[in-house]
This record gives sequence, structure tokens and C-alpha cells, in this order.
Amino acid sequence: MVAVRNRSITQHARLQISPHTEGVDTSPGVDPAPDAVEVLVRHVEGQNHFVLSIGPVIVGRADYLDMPDGCRAFTHTEIHPGYGWRGLGTLLVRSALDQTRTEGLTIRPLCSFVRAFVERNRDYADLVSPAA
Repeated sequence: MVAVRNRSITQHARLQISPHTEGVDTSPGVDPAPDAVEVLVRHVEGQNHFVLSIGPVIVGRADYLDMPDGCRAFTHTEIHPGYGWRGLGTLLVRSALDQTRTEGLTIRPLCSFVRAFVERNRDYADLVSPAA
């Protein structure tokens, strides 16, 4: 399910997530292994990044720099190690690139994960700046 509101929420979905427990927040009130949770990708414009949260917990982030030439340079993408290998990085990057496309910007995939995503998903190749 995709929802765009005030350019802050770019995508959310309900997924089955069973995280590794090592390094995961297990403090009272935080369920580290819910049966079905809301996964939300949010654009934090003032801080130049997108975050991915599972329920109330932020588990991923994609950092960028907006350049004067109308290009968004993605510099780093990270998913908490306890939530790796579940497609969350792909969901985060896809949402970030969809939002970037909506804003009419091109990209510079300086981050190796973003670069690999674009190479595997050629429908995003048109976003890559010719100067990249």
C-alpha cells in the first residue's frame, strides 16, 4: 500500500517480520518479533534522510545530499543488523527513489546499495544523473 501525505510518508505495508534477536531492542514495551507489523518509510527532509521503521522502532536509514543542480546524491544506506536479509533495504531504497522521482530530481547513487538496486531494477535507471 502506498501513501503520500505532505511528502513525509512515502510507503507503508504490513509484513511478517521475524528479526534476529541479537542487538535488537528488547526493552519493556518493545516487541522484537511481532507476527505482523506496520513497516513505514518516512522522508525526514530537514535531516536529509529517509527512515524505515517497524512499528515504533527505526531500523533503517538512507542518507542523501541535495545538490544545487537538482540531483539527490544518496551517500549511505543502512538496515539494523538484526533486521537484515528481509528485503527492508530494498523497500527503503525503492520508497526513497519513488519520492525522489515525485520531486522531479535525479540521483547520484554514491551508496553501493543504491547503485546495485538501480542496476538490478532498470526502471529506475532514468533517475540517474548524466553527471553521475
